[in-house]
Amino acid sequence: LYKYDWPAGVIHADLNFNGGGLQQMDIPLEGCAYDLPALIYSRRTLDMDGMEEGSKKPLRFAIDDAVFEISIKYRGVETLKVRRVGKVKGHHFSCSVVSGEMFEGDQELQVWFSADENKIPVAVMAPLRVGAVWAWIKKYDHLKHPFTALQ
Repeated sequence: LYKYDWPAGVIHADLNFNGGGLQQMDIPLEGCAYDLPALIYSRRTLDMDGMEEGSKKPLRFAIDDAVFEISIKYRGVETLKVRRVGKVKGHHFSCSVVSGEMFEGDQELQVWFSADENKIPVAVMAPLRVGAVWAWIKKYDHLKHPFTALQ
């Protein structure tokens, strides 16, 4: 759990490393930094229709006990088969991962957002040291706009 204290320039973090119990720590915060929910929300609020394939944006990302500089890349629009949902047209992004216990630094996390007005995350692929983990949207309802990304 991260609590951003912008005036103090610190992130108060409650972390549990490898089942070693809850640890509370403060992480220095300079400029804008994202945690995973904030990063996903920031991508959803972009005007993706005007983005160029291959364009990159540097950003700061808080994970574990530090803030890292990473780059997020727009890979364009793709149609992918989403389990239990069907074929979905999606905006594809990738970002570098931070080398550590789970990731090697030369791999990229992949995320797809529906290519409609909702821009909901429909799939995520996280490469691990051995293999990968996929997450798929299981269902959708109560959307603000019709789900027109379904092919």
